[in-house]
Amino acid sequence: MAYFIFMTLVRRAPVILVALIGIVIAIVRGKRHPGVSIITFLALTIYFLRLIFFTVLFYKLPDIVRGLRLTAVQISWTYTATYIFQDSGFVFILLLLVVAAFRGRAGSNNIYK
Repeated sequence: MAYFIFMTLVRRAPVILVALIGIVIAIVRGKRHPGVSIITFLALTIYFLRLIFFTVLFYKLPDIVRGLRLTAVQISWTYTATYIFQDSGFVFILLLLVVAAFRGRAGSNNIYK
């Protein structure tokens, strides 16, 4: 299991590095932009929790499926549901980051001023 988790983290190292930098920037700029920093920190923390959760889940899922004695169709649906759940988590993270990006911006009625 340790090797599987290690290889997953290595494969995602560039994204992990950018997320870590984002967390550091959110902490450093927290006093100047507290709302944006909290939302960004929350989104990137959820990203790491999601990464760990689904890495462990995908490692354990074959054993879980084998223990339940599912048919091939049921196994396919199980993996499909897991991928949908994983992608839904990523959508939530992206929404938080978009909210953080646009939070506190002054609106303008005319963009061609």
